Amino acid sequence: MKFWVLDPFSKIIRGNEDKAEDVNPFWAALREIMKEAGCRAAFVIHHAGHGVEGMRARARGSSAIEGDPEVILSYEHGGKPGDFPPDDRRYLSGVGRIDVVDRLNLTYDRATRTLRVDENSGGKVADRQVHDDLKIACPPGRCSQARIVLTHGCRSRS
Repeated sequence: MKFWVLDPFSKIIRGNEDKAEDVNPFWAALREIMKEAGCRAAFVIHHAGHGVEGMRARARGSSAIEGDPEVILSYEHGGKPGDFPPDDRRYLSGVGRIDVVDRLNLTYDRATRTLRVDENSGGKVADRQVHDDLKIACPPGRCSQARIVLTHGCRSRS
C-alpha cells in the first residue's frame, strides 16, 4: 500500500480528540501500521474548528493533532468560516516540517466533481472582492438579462 486516506479523524480515533493523551497514541499506532504495511503516505482528513478570517484555520481538538504530521494541508472555499461556499473557487495551501506548500487557487466543477488549478484566480481575497462586487452590481432577481464582465480575469456572468 502506497497511499492511505483516513476520513474523518474524529470517527477513527479511540478516545477524545480534545485530549493530547488520546491523540498521541493514535499517531504512534498510525506510524506503526504504515511501517508494517509499507505505506509511504497517509492522509488523515480532519475538520477545522478554530479559525479567524484571513488566517489558516487550526484543526479542532487538541493541538497534538497538528503536532505529528509532516505537512498540514488546508482546503477552503472563498466564503467565511462556517458558511456554505459562495461560488466555485477553492484554495489549497499547507505548512509543515518539509516545506511550505504555496497556495493553489482551484476551481471546482460541480458537474464533474473535479478540481483544477485556476490560473485566472487572484487568490482568496481578490476572488471574494470580485464576488462581493458582482452581488452589488447585480442584485438577485434584477440582472437576468445583464452581462457583467469583470476585468480581473474572472469569468463573465450572464
